[in-house]
Amino acid sequence: MSDAFMEQTLSPSPPDRGARPGRSNVSRARLGISNLSIPLMWRDADHFKNKGDPREFSVFLVLQVGNEVKESRLVSSINRTCTDITIIESFVFENVSADFGLDVAIYAARTDSTDLNGTLRRRILKSAMTRSLGRKFGSSVKSQMTTNISDECYQENGGGGAFRLIGRCFLRLGDAAPNIKIHDLQTIPDADFYSPPLYGHICGRMVLQPNSVAVPIIEGTLTIRPVNEAKILQNVHCRLQGGLLRCSGGIVSRPSPLANFRIDADSVVQLTRQPMTMILTARGDSGRRKQLMVTAENAESVRSWKCALELQIADCATWGSFASQPVQLDSHAQQSIMPKGDGKKLYDQISIT
Repeated sequence: MSDAFMEQTLSPSPPDRGARPGRSNVSRARLGISNLSIPLMWRDADHFKNKGDPREFSVFLVLQVGNEVKESRLVSSINRTCTDITIIESFVFENVSADFGLDVAIYAARTDSTDLNGTLRRRILKSAMTRSLGRKFGSSVKSQMTTNISDECYQENGGGGAFRLIGRCFLRLGDAAPNIKIHDLQTIPDADFYSPPLYGHICGRMVLQPNSVAVPIIEGTLTIRPVNEAKILQNVHCRLQGGLLRCSGGIVSRPSPLANFRIDADSVVQLTRQPMTMILTARGDSGRRKQLMVTAENAESVRSWKCALELQIADCATWGSFASQPVQLDSHAQQSIMPKGDGKKLYDQISIT
């Protein structure tokens, strides 16, 4: 197999697939999720007439696959004028196995001035006293005014200022698609006070890029003869990548395409009694399935090609269309809204309950 592909980690196929002989391994993949939005369900009078519910919220998301955790920016000023919560970032997880689980958790906090009015007045007063009277004396006065500001916040606004879990969604391989899909959102009971009115769904685009699409699995010289055909591709350069066996002639720097053979989940490869030869079932350029007699340069080469073809077949069976169709992961650098000088993430620096 190619050096570039061997650098990618292989993982066992999902245990519930009932792996067939020769398909015990599948490639790992990159997972991209983007275009995330959470529909809101305000009352008609609140949204269209812009009156009624005065609440305002801030929301952020935490996404986790295995031990890898990412967080979104904080989305603020969510009120009755908003029809949904839009997350502008894209997130990419590396080296994901086929049995992955993506956990999307949504956190929210009340931020409207009406709800926090009492708390804000006390905080402003205590800060002013500290500056005027000195830190030591001001601290003693503050402790006499309120013994526990966090308890006061909880009593006045049900935990205003503290971010609470309001919903989550768990996605697996079967939820991936090239286009945006709607997924069920599990909401937290009795979260109405500190949560905007969730509709019960989350929209997003989750795609996968198996390593066998990103880099060639193997390439080298083969002789290919379709069964019951006179045509022979003698000592041609072949590359296996993204479900396609490409055959070309000429010099390596300027190859001339000769033929392509499509590998899919129904393809079969097996050794024959002829030395250094195997038989491969694949689809030709016309789309018709055909059998190919494939001869490698030596015994070691034929073993490598057989393993590579089995891996490609397993990828097609496991990853589906993602094993043969390149996708855009929509990855770009995330910008933090809070300083990260100490290396902590957003959800490590704010109150989450």
